[in-house]
Amino acid sequence: MSMLGGDFDEFVTLPAVGTRGGILVAWKSGVCKALDIRVDVFSVSVRFDHVDDSPWWFTGVYGPRLDAMKVQFLQELRNVCQGCQGPWIVGG
Repeated sequence: MSMLGGDFDEFVTLPAVGTRGGILVAWKSGVCKALDIRVDVFSVSVRFDHVDDSPWWFTGVYGPRLDAMKVQFLQELRNVCQGCQGPWIVGG
């Protein structure tokens, strides 16, 4: 609440490991509703429904720093893409 204020009353998180990797996706329940939530290793995805629009997906990502994990990260994005049918936006 200190970061976003009280209007953002719904959220989903992927906790940080140490000081890295945390993701927070927050929204105002009066503006849109979460229909589906997906939490993976490097991403959090939410399918939103808005009164004036058709449902759409948002995926927040935190990519790995180590080269050895980047292939796993990209495979996860492929899997998320296959599971998130319809309009989709990725941010991170």
